[in-house]
Formats: sequence, structure tokens, C-alpha cells
Amino acid sequence: MGLQGERLAGLPEGGKGEGSMTEVKTGQIRPAPDCLKCRHYFITHDPQQPRGCRAYGFKSRELPAQVVLATSGLPCHFFTPRLPPQQ
Repeated sequence: MGLQGERLAGLPEGGKGEGSMTEVKTGQIRPAPDCLKCRHYFITHDPQQPRGCRAYGFKSRELPAQVVLATSGLPCHFFTPRLPPQQ
């Protein structure tokens, strides 16, 4: 996809961007989705692009929710909590 390997302006190295909070249309601020708790998040084992999102279909250096917010201006709409481990 087009986002692979791109360096996004405004996000510092390591993925700690200012996109940790998102504003909804009502004016309320809510936390951005936690990719580590999403069933679509995966580790790529690629040192240049170690994180990925199956729902959006891309890999990046930053957390996928931050990439989505930075590129579209909208919070991630595909967040789905992971299922608890089966025992």
C-alpha cells in the first residue's frame, strides 16, 4: 500500500505522536484506540516497519492508529478488541 515506508510529518521517531487523543464531533476528547489490544494489529518482524494493521492493510514504524489519524484526520474505525485467551 502507499503508506509502507513513508515517514509521516509531525510524528517523531518511535511513534509517540500527538495523536494520542482524538476529538469526536460532539467536542468531547476520547483516547485513541490502543492498537496493542486490537485483533487487527500484528508484529511484522521487519525492522523498518515493525507494526501492521490487517484491517487497513499496511505496515509502518508508528502504531497504526497514529498513522490513520495523521493521514486521514479521523480516528481508527476498525478497532476490535482481542478475544481473551482460551484456557
